[in-house]
Amino acid sequence: MILSLTERLRLRFSMCLSALRFHFSDEPKPIARMLVLVKPKQAFIKWVRLHNDGLNLSAAEILREDRAAFLIPKIDEADHAGHELIDEYGIYFFEHMLSLEMPNEAHWPQNRTTDMFCQWFEVEFCDMVLDMHRGTLG
Repeated sequence: MILSLTERLRLRFSMCLSALRFHFSDEPKPIARMLVLVKPKQAFIKWVRLHNDGLNLSAAEILREDRAAFLIPKIDEADHAGHELIDEYGIYFFEHMLSLEMPNEAHWPQNRTTDMFCQWFEVEFCDMVLDMHRGTLG
């Protein structure tokens, strides 16, 4: 029996909720957002090292410190929309990641494109985001 993407997501969600019920008195609430995790690749690490004189950061330190998570609107069929999401948000993600290392935009690479972003960063999408906190998001 082959399950559709929606059926697989529902099954995975119900399994996660069952496991979490053992740890929390209140049921975690799904958030109608997708999580996008942006992690540096070697090209970004090389740029950081080139433009941060005096900082002797290892690749592992850069990888650990220079990653970011973004919440974006949830879409159907997220498995097939990665390129569209990068086209829509990639330049913003790129500029945010650059600003973490180099606030002065004059030192940023010129002619930033989504292709360049994809060469510099790995992107992971997660379409199941659960709010584990009892308070409101703020």
